[in-house]
Amino acid sequence: MSRRPARSCTAGQLVETCFKTLKAELIWRDTWGTRRQAELLIFKYINGFYNLRRRHLALGWKSPVAFERKVAQTSTWGAQKRDRSTTN
Repeated sequence: MSRRPARSCTAGQLVETCFKTLKAELIWRDTWGTRRQAELLIFKYINGFYNLRRRHLALGWKSPVAFERKVAQTSTWGAQKRDRSTTN
């Protein structure tokens, strides 16, 4: 008898939340002629909107693109400040 390893109790909740968002923002709003059309729209939604432009609570209600841009600017600014202080 094999047993599955224990998993985080929140893992299922995260997946359920993701699917609920997908359904509310895409699936329930439209109908498609073919399964292929639905697959392509879901792919575009996840890779073109949800992962890039949709604002996320965990990122301070910023999109991943905006959040990464801010972090890069902060990191660049911090590195420039450090470089100036070490050369003086």
